[in-house]
Amino acid sequence: MIRLGGVVALFVYIMNKLRMKTWFDEHTIVPICTAGLLMSVSSNILLIALPFVVKRLGGSDGTVGMTMSLNYTAYLIACIALFPILDKFNSKRLVQVGAIGIAMSTLGLFATVLWANRLLQPIWIVNLFVILIGVFTASYWPPMMGWISRVLRARN
Repeated sequence: MIRLGGVVALFVYIMNKLRMKTWFDEHTIVPICTAGLLMSVSSNILLIALPFVVKRLGGSDGTVGMTMSLNYTAYLIACIALFPILDKFNSKRLVQVGAIGIAMSTLGLFATVLWANRLLQPIWIVNLFVILIGVFTASYWPPMMGWISRVLRARN
């Protein structure tokens, strides 16, 4: 269950670099929206599976609630912290950093679940990766929305 949106965003980036096309032409909106759709689907699959993961690792109902709220709290704080600097960076780069960061954090989360019996406190490591996913999501979605609106504005 790898983050498909991150893979698609990376694939679109590589393909456009190989063809030396600009990112703001009339054909760009479909890959951008596809990457956004796949990232949204994979994020929601992860959030549906997360309570079961925490329960499997021996967490209580309160631990499940804390883990879920850590994701959203990290996203909120990161959105507020990143707001002043988002306009200073290229949206394409921020989306790529966010997608790669989300993918790496998700892989770390799954590695923690796979090797949980070797770790002392796997739930806290899961919480760390959930926080990282929330932070990288804040560097993915707001720039992605801005990127899509700029592409659509350029088309009109």
